[in-house]
Amino acid sequence: METFGATVEALKAGDVDTVLTDMTAGKGYVEASGGKLKLVGEPLGAEDFGFIFPKGSELVAPMNAAIAALKADGTFDALNKKWFLDYKMN
Repeated sequence: METFGATVEALKAGDVDTVLTDMTAGKGYVEASGGKLKLVGEPLGAEDFGFIFPKGSELVAPMNAAIAALKADGTFDALNKKWFLDYKMN
């Protein structure tokens, strides 16, 4: 299927039996489904995300400094919790 949303629609229509998803998207679709969908099983793994810059970019050092500052004052964890753990789709 061309989009992840299409796979969820196929699941809701009964065209497929399951959809493999990341935890964040899965939680959002489950909450938006009004009890019609549920997540099952344990996570298959974890992913780390990062920024990609051209080799030698002058932005690497300032970006690393900004991330370090966000982690040091607790902002990084607060944003992670807000957008990836507590976020509710409308």
